[in-house]
Amino acid sequence: MSEKEKSNKEEEITLRIWSAIIEDGRAMRAYTKQDNVYMSHLNNQPKIRSLLENGSVLEVGPGTGKYATMLIEKFNVRKYTVLDLKENIEDSLSNLFDQQKKIRKSKGKPETEIEGIYAENYSSLFGQEFDVLIANNVFTETPKKYRENLLNNVMINCKSSMIHDQIEENDAIGLEPMGSFYKELYSKVYNKVIFEPTGYSNCYCLIGYNDVKEGQI
Repeated sequence: MSEKEKSNKEEEITLRIWSAIIEDGRAMRAYTKQDNVYMSHLNNQPKIRSLLENGSVLEVGPGTGKYATMLIEKFNVRKYTVLDLKENIEDSLSNLFDQQKKIRKSKGKPETEIEGIYAENYSSLFGQEFDVLIANNVFTETPKKYRENLLNNVMINCKSSMIHDQIEENDAIGLEPMGSFYKELYSKVYNKVIFEPTGYSNCYCLIGYNDVKEGQI
């Protein structure tokens, strides 16, 4: 398949893949619900845990928002930004705002600033700084141009990244695996890179941050 044919194929499925499949007038939602798997890997990463504490987070494709609420409650996240399709983002935002009420009422914790960005407006994130970038089993289902443009322009301004994704299999439309892209990007942005298998559906936990050693500023 030529580069032009690949590009045309991507454009053809852009609205069908990740933009939500519309059936009977409603967007179909498919969430992995592997929050405990994601949390188990986070528990072994003290650097990222420290950045989450009172930090700023960008999560791409937050699904139901359950993982976001877990992080907010556990780490007192200062600001939590979610990026998702217009058809899906209300799921996560409604759960996040409901959780905020419960936290404030039961524990008296400070309120987390919550922001929702529609996927089509993703370029508004370029130049913004975040402590942690999170995405759980999202990017292999997105159009190649979209995900590469997003990650290339956002990760560079994130102090750390923790992405769960498949890196050895073709993406949702049969294009090449994302392993090489991820490895090149992570190595360019971070000096500490860890790719570890999760045990869930051939997914890996992709961890990156800059490890400042003693004597460095």
